[in-house]
Amino acid sequence: MEDPDAIEAVGRNRGVGQWGRTDPCLRRTTTETFPYGDKAFTTDPHRHELAWLVRSHPDFGRSVVLIADADASGLYANLEDDALLWRAGGYWWNGTGWWRPLQLFDLSLESYVRRSVPGAATVSAAATLERQHAGQVADVLTVDDVNVDGEPLDRYDWLRYLAAWAEQRPSDGLPLDECVVDVTAPELAGNQLLSLNQAASVAGIAAGTLRGYISRGESNVPDPQLVTGGRPQWSLPVMNEWVETRAYTTDESVKAVSLDFGEGPHVGFVDLREKIFYWILARLSRSPELKPRFALRWRDQQSFKEVAMDLSGTIAAGLEDIVPLQQLARTVLEAMLGDVLRSWHTTTTYETVEDRMRNQPRMYHISDDTGTMLDWLIRHDPRRGRWVAYTFVGDVLRENDRYETTRDHLIHTLKVALSHGKLTDEQVEGFLKTAIMPNDD
Repeated sequence: MEDPDAIEAVGRNRGVGQWGRTDPCLRRTTTETFPYGDKAFTTDPHRHELAWLVRSHPDFGRSVVLIADADASGLYANLEDDALLWRAGGYWWNGTGWWRPLQLFDLSLESYVRRSVPGAATVSAAATLERQHAGQVADVLTVDDVNVDGEPLDRYDWLRYLAAWAEQRPSDGLPLDECVVDVTAPELAGNQLLSLNQAASVAGIAAGTLRGYISRGESNVPDPQLVTGGRPQWSLPVMNEWVETRAYTTDESVKAVSLDFGEGPHVGFVDLREKIFYWILARLSRSPELKPRFALRWRDQQSFKEVAMDLSGTIAAGLEDIVPLQQLARTVLEAMLGDVLRSWHTTTTYETVEDRMRNQPRMYHISDDTGTMLDWLIRHDPRRGRWVAYTFVGDVLRENDRYETTRDHLIHTLKVALSHGKLTDEQVEGFLKTAIMPNDD
């Protein structure tokens, strides 16, 4: 079937255990997403544990993959990017080059950060089959012969089936030396891969912790690049990027503006509690109406301080009932974007032809009042402050045809805006590192 709508219709709404879907494939850049062919999948109408996934690519034509139905939605979602081939635990090829497994999700642009593989080279079917001994071709299976619950193919069986595929190809197919089947790269060399103990050391955790994450399916541990004798091995860049993902979390943003290395309350809570503490303390210790109520039971200033501290902590913890934080976060974001828009009009009005010819990224300004409110929000509600920071960067970069700036310039803009607030330079630096991805290398 050629029509993706027809492929979807084979399984969609056909009963329990069947489904189908079709969408345009998407190609992503740092600033935009656009259609790039289409894709469709359907549950096999006779064997519901299998699914067919069909992709039409504008450059490489049409491909059909038979997979376990349980894996269909995951693979289908991955095809939103222009990945055509996966190898070595998630390294992927898009027709022009090889890229590392997608791990770092850029919240600003709502897409994964892509990092190319230095020194990567494709391995063709012809080069692989040259190492294949004659007479070792596997039988071609029918759909009925496929065992969904079977063990994954080992390297030897995979080579046999590759040879079977080569024999069955149509005469007008691409030459075998143009058919990509694998990748080589310095970082994937056997002597460069990390054992589980070494990978745990890179991540700064115990080997037992990493082993537990893997067995329980926690913390998004990347797939190993090689498994030999049941022992997984990872490339160093993949593990380094996994460590990097663990820094880009809401919890890390909260820690960056918290006391006692992230173990204590965030700095805004402490400021608010201190203010309320002195208000209550003054009221309890000086009010002629309230003081007699405590004088018989608590007779010293220390007792008043303890009561005041308890009450002030309760009030500070109820900040969200005092201040509409969600609405404040949206208001601060809109104010920041308004400041950038006004800066854009100013630089457009006074920009010289020479500046335009040099095509320099523009610097923008956030007003002192807006910066003060952003500082307050980060200190008192770092989770929502984090959302404002990365959403601001993403919204500006998506309009980069207008604003002509860079991520680094926007991070600098945020640092300047926060420089007059109560956060220290170290807290600002640490917070922004946990909230906004750096520029791609």
